[in-house]
Amino acid sequence: MASNPQTFQSFGRPLANSSSFFSQRDNEHQLYGLFSDLNLNGEHRKQQISTPAPVAAVSSEDIELNDVRSTEKKLTTKQLRKQREAEQAAKTPKKPKTLASKAKKQNRIKIRFERRKSQKDRLDAINRDPKLVEKRIQALKQLHACAQDLHNATENKVALKQSLQNLTEALASHTEKTSAELYAELCQTNNQKSAEVLIGGSTNDTKSSEESFKNFVDNLEKPVPSSEPVPTSRGRKTARVKEVPVNITQPTFKLLAPSRDQKIRNAHNWKRAKPLIIDLTKAIERSDISIAKSYAAARVPIKNLAEGLERDFSDSYIDEFGLTDECHHYESLAEVPWDVQKYWHQRYSIFSLYDEGVYMTDDAWFGITPEPVAVQVASDMATSIDPSKTTIVDIFAGAGGNSIAFARSGRWDKVIAIEKDPSVIACAKNNAAIYGVADKITWINDDCFDFVTKDGNIDFKTSTIFASPPWGGPGYRGDEIFNLDTMQPYSAKQIHEMCKSTECALFLPRTSDLRQIAKLAPEGDKVEVVQYCMEGASKALVAYIPATSDSICHLSEAYMRSALAYVALAATFVQQAVTVPTVGLPARGSRNVHWVDTWATMPQLTEVGNLPPAPYTQSNSVFVDSTVRATFQVSIPGKTIRLRFTNVFGATDLPIDAVTIALPDGPAGTRAIHTRTLQTVTFSGKTSIIIPNGAQVVSDPINFEVKARQDIAVTYYTAAGQAGTNITSHPGSRVTSWYSRGNHVTAANLTDASVASSEHWYFLNGLEVDDPLGSTFAIVGDSITDGRGSTTNGNNRWADQLSLRLLKDRRTSHIGIANEAAGGNRVLHDGLGPNALGRIDRDVLAQPNVKYAMIYEGINDIGTGNSTTSVAEQYETSDRLIWAYQQMAERIHTAGIKVFIATITPFNQPADRFQPVWDAEREKTRQRVNKWIRENKVFDAVLDFDKVVRNPEHPNVMQERYNFDDFLHMGPEGYRALADSIPLSLFL
Repeated sequence: MASNPQTFQSFGRPLANSSSFFSQRDNEHQLYGLFSDLNLNGEHRKQQISTPAPVAAVSSEDIELNDVRSTEKKLTTKQLRKQREAEQAAKTPKKPKTLASKAKKQNRIKIRFERRKSQKDRLDAINRDPKLVEKRIQALKQLHACAQDLHNATENKVALKQSLQNLTEALASHTEKTSAELYAELCQTNNQKSAEVLIGGSTNDTKSSEESFKNFVDNLEKPVPSSEPVPTSRGRKTARVKEVPVNITQPTFKLLAPSRDQKIRNAHNWKRAKPLIIDLTKAIERSDISIAKSYAAARVPIKNLAEGLERDFSDSYIDEFGLTDECHHYESLAEVPWDVQKYWHQRYSIFSLYDEGVYMTDDAWFGITPEPVAVQVASDMATSIDPSKTTIVDIFAGAGGNSIAFARSGRWDKVIAIEKDPSVIACAKNNAAIYGVADKITWINDDCFDFVTKDGNIDFKTSTIFASPPWGGPGYRGDEIFNLDTMQPYSAKQIHEMCKSTECALFLPRTSDLRQIAKLAPEGDKVEVVQYCMEGASKALVAYIPATSDSICHLSEAYMRSALAYVALAATFVQQAVTVPTVGLPARGSRNVHWVDTWATMPQLTEVGNLPPAPYTQSNSVFVDSTVRATFQVSIPGKTIRLRFTNVFGATDLPIDAVTIALPDGPAGTRAIHTRTLQTVTFSGKTSIIIPNGAQVVSDPINFEVKARQDIAVTYYTAAGQAGTNITSHPGSRVTSWYSRGNHVTAANLTDASVASSEHWYFLNGLEVDDPLGSTFAIVGDSITDGRGSTTNGNNRWADQLSLRLLKDRRTSHIGIANEAAGGNRVLHDGLGPNALGRIDRDVLAQPNVKYAMIYEGINDIGTGNSTTSVAEQYETSDRLIWAYQQMAERIHTAGIKVFIATITPFNQPADRFQPVWDAEREKTRQRVNKWIRENKVFDAVLDFDKVVRNPEHPNVMQERYNFDDFLHMGPEGYRALADSIPLSLFL
């Protein structure tokens, strides 16, 4: 799951250069096997590490093993942290502080203390009465019902006002503000009349209505004092006066005193609910049906909020996980202790579901494995450990990061998690429940040394052990090579001695001494070390060590022969493990990648008028002895990519002799590149290929990092060209491509006299990124989606502008867009490209990892033909369009893909302009089709693009500000309006 391997403040030198590292190796103890390194160009550099003579067995005297049952006192993680901070402070000279700076610091501390105290007092008041807790839950349920009523029955305003009154009363009884402040807020939102009606006051007497409102709130609760001790924010008990309701018996006090973090979370829930209530007031006041309908989407989250509050105040929830006052769920930076703030900022890398209620103790933040690393380690162990091993024991479970990842992998019949701190294991159980695997893990609250070494607790024949101990000790922060013998509170030898009866995996600092790890291997056996990185930085090493007993099954041959691997993890989240195999040796595990489209275009048969410009088109061939340089813009980022080339409409073979990829030296459409980023592209290991007619090929994976919305330049050369003039391309690129005679795939610029250009993509039709969290959104459309009217080299089609919105939200930032649209395309008939119904397989179902799809076509089916059309023909067109839409939705749904549909936008022109295709019958057809689209129950969502761009006074004409030049296609502003109208909630 997620974590920061224990305190990554300073790691020393990375293990990026194996050869220089082993210049200092011990001659007596070597790490067996092969080590592979990557240079900056992504090429493999291999070095055989061999031993001149057999290595003798290492005795316990040589290794100086410590007694695992030693009674020597161990330092706690908190003590180690304080010790490290003291060492660091001693090394760092302190800057002299002026009186002004000291005064400012004291003032900040005072303000922070007062703010937290004020917040705590308010939260205590909110949560002290179980009757108010119940009212809170009921109020949220009423809010859900009110939103539903407002959506379904806008005419019954009396009942709606009554529902709103109940909600307002509940809010007033729990608000952090006084009744007068709340009343003032309602008045400031231009809803004074509504507020006065709701509280029973006169609309003409503001003073009396305010007094009525205030009296109502003040009479809701009459608590009495009690002297029950209450935990402070750091878990210590302090005696102070606490108010509790009258007639509440002591056995229910647990419900009355939720933890500090529960109080904070509940207060934040109410902060989120209050704006919804105020907005509902506005909707009723204005009787605006469109606003009322917008609350239909809010029903589910409101219902979930109510269920969450019920769970928060449930005795069973508190009893089951035993969350203590040391367990925290921090929602704002102001709550977080200063030494934890660095890791709190990385909370979504640690636990991607942090906002769902993940709890951790303050110490646990330093020892949790980041979720991407934990998931990758679990994946590696699932594929590499002998199948006879059915149980995995996580002996330092902490807040549950690794245990949860093991349980989610589905590989193990039993997952055992051991943690000696009861508060930490309570957090781990809570977090496992959030991920839905709490019942798949056996929780042991015990010291791992005592539990593992006790006979009968673990069956070593069927179990493997994972150990992620606390890291610390002399030199941990500053040494380039960390001494594992002095690691505290437990050395690597101590941990290995405990679990050496079976295969084990040790999760160690990235600067660990590999010679010491090699000494842990049984005689004649080998150790595998894998380095795990995230966002380009090494996070930890995992040493996979075989069992020492001959009676215990050893790891699989592939596992034992694996090399030191550098595992790249993309962005903030995981990129699948890339084990770098050596020649003749099998790779550890399997390459399990997750390809997603980051750019795609619809291939078409090139029309005569769209063939390459002279001299690149000849009577019987195209692109003879020619270099083509094309640029395009990706949607989502990635560190590993691959290209797609297609010859689907070619009548002959397509030979390509060389391909390179680079970043352009300028904006989209430029012909210059940054040569320092240049890489050669191969296809199944070959630099030159021949693509048969009708075929598509993908390149080998390329270690080439692309950023979101970044332009990419692909250059390819063909000596013989393609015979004939039936070739594959996409004419609606809206991006300039460049052509030159000769082979110039590595040239920084194309500048010779033969250079020509056009706005066209030839043979290229996709770029994929490896993103385990990613998915593809495939859009089937015509020239409106293809971007006619957008800016050349501007990449401001509506799909481009939607991509920008998706990237801004963390929850949708991994959705890549495949724009499978073409100008003139139709649903029912071939024309400029195959008909939409016929290309669903190729452009949607065959795209990688499609999760969402969209159909936005039909205007060319209605508008193509003579200037007037018979009524019968138009009815046939509308009926067939509706039938085709249903067919496409059914086939896409069968593949488990959500599919949306958009209404057909207007194509009439103002009365003073010539009407090339529009007439009254075609307009009726458009309206019939749009009516069906709006009312259909087949698609997962309807996007009313017609309503977005039409002129309210002339609904069959587009608004002037959105028009490009023909009142059919839009300019950038119109495309932005389409993109902005799409709710991102469709992708959640």
